[in-house]
Amino acid sequence: MARFRNLAFWDDTLRFGKRKSVTRLWHAILKYDPTRRVAFSTYAGVAIAHQVWAAVRQESALAPAEM
Repeated sequence: MARFRNLAFWDDTLRFGKRKSVTRLWHAILKYDPTRRVAFSTYAGVAIAHQVWAAVRQESALAPAEM
């Protein structure tokens, strides 16, 4: 069970990332420019993925050390 020691921490991290993703989705809706010939799903997907990974990196820097 040592493998799942920090499961609650990562669950919180993913929830934090999801909240940030909604914010990023709203930002993508407002900033999307169809004249650039990029599908909205691609534009928003990249923006959301970037935000989730940024949140994971930020939170993992604060993660408790594994023993």
